[in-house]
Amino acid sequence: MGGYVPYFKKRPDLIAKFKLDEKSGEVVRNKRAIRDQELTKLPQQLRDNVKFPLVHSTEYGSIIIHSLETGKPSVFNGNVKNKHLITNLPEGCCVEVPVSVR
Repeated sequence: MGGYVPYFKKRPDLIAKFKLDEKSGEVVRNKRAIRDQELTKLPQQLRDNVKFPLVHSTEYGSIIIHSLETGKPSVFNGNVKNKHLITNLPEGCCVEVPVSVR
């Protein structure tokens, strides 16, 4: 959960409510503080034309957008409604299958 909604592990009331490990909440707070400190440098870095390294994440969103914008096909595993895709599972249920994007 914390990977998608990082605020979830920062709020003391949610840490207590869901009995989260205090240490993991502290790690999130520390990482956020470091990131916030780095962000204060960003305006000057932009003025100095600093070249930032581009690192591809494992998220599918950028892959899908790239395919839609460039026409270059890509394939990823996605969750879709079962419409005659997997015959031994009920129609309409959610299945994970290879998805092609162009």
